[in-house]
Amino acid sequence: MMAVNLSKHGAELSDAYNEVVNGKTDTDWVLFTYEGNSYDIQVAAKGGGGLDEMVQELDVGKVMYAFCRVIDPNSGVTKFILINWTGEGVTGMRRVVCANHFHTMASFLRGAHVTIKAHSEDDVEPELIMNKVCQAVGVNYSLHTESNQFSNAAASHPVGSAYHKTSALEEIKGTERENFWAQMEKEEETRRQQERKKAEEEQQRVEKERKEQEEREMAERERRQRERAKQIDQQRLFEKRQETKHQNQQQQEPVEQELQAAQWKGVRSSRTVQEARGSKYCKTSALEEINGTDRENFWAQLEKEEETRRQQERKKAEEERQRVEKERKEQEERETAERERRQRERAKQIDQQRLQEKKQEAKNINQQKSVEQELQAAQWKGIRSSRSVQEANDAAAIISQRAVNPRDIFSQKETNFLTNRVSETQPGKSSTNDIAYNEEKQLEENSYDTVPSQHRVYNEVEDGRTSAVKQSAGLQQSLYAKALFDYQAADDTEITFDPGDIITVVEMADEGWWHGYGPDGHYGMFPANYVELI
Repeated sequence: MMAVNLSKHGAELSDAYNEVVNGKTDTDWVLFTYEGNSYDIQVAAKGGGGLDEMVQELDVGKVMYAFCRVIDPNSGVTKFILINWTGEGVTGMRRVVCANHFHTMASFLRGAHVTIKAHSEDDVEPELIMNKVCQAVGVNYSLHTESNQFSNAAASHPVGSAYHKTSALEEIKGTERENFWAQMEKEEETRRQQERKKAEEEQQRVEKERKEQEEREMAERERRQRERAKQIDQQRLFEKRQETKHQNQQQQEPVEQELQAAQWKGVRSSRTVQEARGSKYCKTSALEEINGTDRENFWAQLEKEEETRRQQERKKAEEERQRVEKERKEQEERETAERERRQRERAKQIDQQRLQEKKQEAKNINQQKSVEQELQAAQWKGIRSSRSVQEANDAAAIISQRAVNPRDIFSQKETNFLTNRVSETQPGKSSTNDIAYNEEKQLEENSYDTVPSQHRVYNEVEDGRTSAVKQSAGLQQSLYAKALFDYQAADDTEITFDPGDIITVVEMADEGWWHGYGPDGHYGMFPANYVELI
């Protein structure tokens, strides 16, 4: 097993640890992790945001050690927490090796009041950690509570008795704490045993595969040796048969020559005998040459086959090594991709939550502004109504002082209108009616020029009410726009938005530039062709 290395970045590690312990700076937590795939410890991150900020920096694909400073809510005393984080994405062999480093890290990060071993985000909830701090032995002590209890006890009964009342609740709490830590130790021991068991099973599996591979290779070598020995035996048998055949031919050759010599006559007979004697000296056996050539080719062929077999074995071994290396790289790539996918999902959830909060905030602002605008419209409506009533009263007073009453003129106008309708049916009387109508019209116009009409006053009142109602309806139906492109504000009079953002209370001030509230609640101008109304 490889030991953890604290000397490579020793100065940086000590400085980060002392910042948390001394409390002279804002740093109240620090994270340590391994450098790459080595066993060298380095500082991963540090900050002053407490447990909430520290938990966000934990990586599911790494083994990390967290050291944090907190304040005990009961006693107000500073306490230190040591967290051994082993992410869910860490491989089994890495878990086994790094589990043996915790004692070394605990010795380096000394002074911890509470030690926690975590594997998931549920194990490092800030509320859960603070509960463990409160429940730890020697920590669940409230200075103010104990002081009040002591003063009350002193005032209630006299001192002098050696008897101390035993609190059953305290004994139960102490027993629960002991059972809790015993259960934690038991679970940790069970987890270690399971990890050791998995490591042993993995080692046994690798050893079994290695033995099976060696047995297959040994069986293959023995098979090839048997085949080679069989080929050698067949070659030797063939050579022995050829040699026996050649000896038989040599034994039969003199007999054949004697038979041929007996057939010759005279001089031919003597020549034949001489040639027969000379042929024994000069004769060359073609079979021996062929056999010799075959033996040389045979051994050369065997050496060539042996060299080919060795090359094939080396090639197979290289291919097997490349295959194992490829599988290892693919496994690492899958683990890296899984970690990246989880990080992207987590970032996406955070972004969605922030966007939802922004939308809710913009909605609340819009509702508040809509209510304010409705109140302003209602106030303006009341002012306009009171002003219109005052004008109507003034006009009525003026009318009462005039000699000519517009109501009488209106009645006369209505009578003339009916008379005019009758004259249309009687063409002969049109001239007289026209003259009378013109005189009455002239009189009516003169009177309307000098006296404000009561109908006009009432119309102004009604127009004021109608405009107030329309203004209130327009405020209630504010326009919204959705951003199609991203836009960066050039100055404070413009707003910034990204694609998909909602712009509220849109005012079409110009054909090219509109006004509205951006996603951050800022009011300003923006280009109209960058958005669409919704």
